[in-house]
Amino acid sequence: RSKKKSAWAVEEIVAMYNIEKSSSLRFVNIYGSWAGAFGMPQFLPSSYYRWSVDGNKDGIIDLFSLEDAIFSVANYLKIHGWNNKIKETQKKAIFAYNNSSAYVNAVLILADKIKTK
Repeated sequence: RSKKKSAWAVEEIVAMYNIEKSSSLRFVNIYGSWAGAFGMPQFLPSSYYRWSVDGNKDGIIDLFSLEDAIFSVANYLKIHGWNNKIKETQKKAIFAYNNSSAYVNAVLILADKIKTK
């Protein structure tokens, strides 16, 4: 298990390095989770590198910006198969982010509650 965890950590460090090389983002200035997830969507550096989007078109991807966070989450869900009309694709896309059935169900329940307001 320690080999798997250390390989994961190295992947995240490499992603952080690549992000810093290609953007103005500096990780010494970012507060995040114990695992390194940051911004409103709580993306890991590898997730930022793969799926983040400049939603407000200001030339900077800032996951603490509402527009960039929303567009990045939408991009992530789309890439992971989200379809507005098929609940199973929604579950699968959310499960790709967090592989807890309780988490997936909670997100979908909250989304339904928001839709009805």
